[in-house]
Amino acid sequence: MTLNIAGNFLDDTITEAILEKFPDVQLTHRIVRRIKEKYGYVSDVSEPVRVTLTEKGIPCEYDITEILRDSCLKLTDPICKTIQELVGTFDPDFQEKFRNNIIIAGGGSRLKGIDRAIEKSLQSYGGGNAVTVQDAEYCGSIGALKMCMEMPEEYWEKIV
Repeated sequence: MTLNIAGNFLDDTITEAILEKFPDVQLTHRIVRRIKEKYGYVSDVSEPVRVTLTEKGIPCEYDITEILRDSCLKLTDPICKTIQELVGTFDPDFQEKFRNNIIIAGGGSRLKGIDRAIEKSLQSYGGGNAVTVQDAEYCGSIGALKMCMEMPEEYWEKIV
């Protein structure tokens, strides 16, 4: 399954939300990316996220806690829904193993609380266990390799 949203989608979402609330702040793609990578979260609670942004060249502090969470959820909600759909496509004998071996890689794995959000989304499916990788930039291939190593041999015949 493929999602057509990722980091750039989230950057645009955060930018739009900040400008909607604070229309005169000056933002660049680089500023928004730094904010996202440093403070992005999806958990129910967070310490306040206050950032210094400029307005006509004058620096001011802005509280973007809720803006950031709401924006990040627009990325994590589709991820959770896709995982739920994927669980339903697996052979029932392997669904529990799948749900309890979710490895979150890539830039989205940096969002604080994404592992717990995914686990929470799987409660009605019997629960699950999700972990984030330590090296978010380069670990996607390791997760794919682990999945392939666990895959039953009959599934490999369908790929060839």
